[in-house]
Amino acid sequence: MKGSPQKDVGLDAQKAARPLLLGVKFGAILKDLNTTKKLEVFSLGVLLPLILVIYTLYRLSYLEAVFPGRGAGIVTFQGGEAFFISLFWFGLALFFFAKSYLRELKVISDRAFKYLVYLSGILSITGLVSVVKSL
Repeated sequence: MKGSPQKDVGLDAQKAARPLLLGVKFGAILKDLNTTKKLEVFSLGVLLPLILVIYTLYRLSYLEAVFPGRGAGIVTFQGGEAFFISLFWFGLALFFFAKSYLRELKVISDRAFKYLVYLSGILSITGLVSVVKSL
């Protein structure tokens, strides 16, 4: 059955159903989402990761990283520790972007989503281990 017309049409239909990252027709996708889902996609999938990345890069430019401490407030790490601790925030931003934006709008495949979640988990765990080690 290799090369049969039905199989080729099926593959073409699958490729057409899975849009490319830059070739997504947002108007058609956003029509299907209700207002609360649009707000969730924008706030958790775009705005929150953008704020996390910008703030982390800003603090990292001064060789600092912040992490919520126990009880009283925020612990500030400086120097080389700051780089590893900032990986936690980058991993968290990647997870929110992948889950709330890419996954919700069906921009990436299940396999690519799984790899992004693994990558964000590795980054976050590396940052958390650095925090525990530094305290």
